[in-house]
Amino acid sequence: MKDKLRTIRILSLIDKFTPVVLVLIFILILFICNYECLSRFFTKDNPKGELFKVFLTVAAGIVACIALYYTAKRVTAIEKSNVDTRFNNAIGHLGNDNPAVVLGGIHVLHQIAIEHENYRQIVHNLFCSYLRENSATLYKGTGKSNPSIKCPVIIQMLIDYLFKPYNEVKNIYHFDSDLSGSVLKNCNFNTATITNCIFNSGTLTNCIFRFAKLTKCSFESTTLTKCGFGGSIVIECSFEKAKLIDCTPEKLQRT
Repeated sequence: MKDKLRTIRILSLIDKFTPVVLVLIFILILFICNYECLSRFFTKDNPKGELFKVFLTVAAGIVACIALYYTAKRVTAIEKSNVDTRFNNAIGHLGNDNPAVVLGGIHVLHQIAIEHENYRQIVHNLFCSYLRENSATLYKGTGKSNPSIKCPVIIQMLIDYLFKPYNEVKNIYHFDSDLSGSVLKNCNFNTATITNCIFNSGTLTNCIFRFAKLTKCSFESTTLTKCGFGGSIVIECSFEKAKLIDCTPEKLQRT
């Protein structure tokens, strides 16, 4: 296996520098074929010798720039291919039965979104879709018999990535979020900034929104039980047909 990896790396390096090698070979062949003619320009008695040297230097610089351009282009293509491979592998991890593998996939996707802006909305949509489709399943077995069960790490990590700064990196997902129908229990939304998020027809139990800022969010037909909104700011949010059971404060600070 190691020998195969070593061979792949060697072939990759050869592939990267092929344009440079070809240009150098071409220049060498021209020099050899025209050696006698070229040598006349470098005699002491030839006043055009210095000018020709300058010309060769400029030409060599232009050739080097062209070679570097194609090399950089090839390297960029290889890097993009590597990112695509990481992205596809991480998506595959989301369907794994092992929570640790799923967490690894989520983290890799988030890192890709941080490093590559063109992936951000795709990753954001994947995170929202995962919560809508899997949140209820992740709580299976907890039921009413154990209402104090902690929020699954997968769900909390997704919430943190979607709505909070992470490792001193500002929130990068400035997109509308659709979490309709999600089941969220004992989740921590403290200090989160949630904008244009749809929680419609969902179930939120023992979720804490202390000092969070909710702007233009929709909780229509949502059941909120024992959720805390102390110190939160709620701006232009809709709670039409929502059921608020033992939530604090009883009257949300709506601006």
